[in-house]
Amino acid sequence: MSVDTRVVRQLFSRIAPYYDFLNHVLSLNSDRGWRKKVVNTVEAAEDSKILDLCTGTGEFAIEFARTCRACRVYGVDFSREMLKRAGEKIKKAGLEGQINLVESDVFALPFRPGSFDIVSIGFGLRNLVDYPAGISVMAQMLKKGGKIVILEFSPPADTVFGGLHLFYLKNILPLVAGICGGSCEAYRYLSVSISGFASPRQVLDQMKFSGLINVRHLSMRCGLVNVYYGEK
Repeated sequence: MSVDTRVVRQLFSRIAPYYDFLNHVLSLNSDRGWRKKVVNTVEAAEDSKILDLCTGTGEFAIEFARTCRACRVYGVDFSREMLKRAGEKIKKAGLEGQINLVESDVFALPFRPGSFDIVSIGFGLRNLVDYPAGISVMAQMLKKGGKIVILEFSPPADTVFGGLHLFYLKNILPLVAGICGGSCEAYRYLSVSISGFASPRQVLDQMKFSGLINVRHLSMRCGLVNVYYGEK
């Protein structure tokens, strides 16, 4: 699937005010549990420096900061409206001194290579104009021995369950988003981005190609959601 960065930025900026609400509703609140499980699995060491790419409204960054209170977290996103929402949530959670928000494109990061102990991205890899290059950037940002974690949807499998999920993505999700006050156009893009994304095997192969070791993944929800791990 071809991704237009300008269009994606506009879409996510438009839905920023109700992005969290719709994601919680549409996932039956499962997205909270997925992030918590991932953060707990990574087991960030004290004083770790963490980079969360495509941070959106800061859900992943906040979860990392709550779990590791001595860690420094940097949340990066190219949508100013998303970062505005993230800032409000961070202030409410009392984590202002621990999480730094940065407005930047993934391919123009204002950090030196090898600066982070952990680099994460949650449901944002498929929105990059070049996801293989995005994985390479993540690897470059890691210190030696650092960890990468990716939380992402996978295309529905060619099964009955996969067919039902595809129908949901194409028809139900945009409709519910519109009824709840969201953007049908934005969530229609979401469904297309999922169905047209890479398979788990392709993502794992790209991680290995980027020089990562101990690469593995964990499937959840019958393979609809996958967590990818790698080390430098």
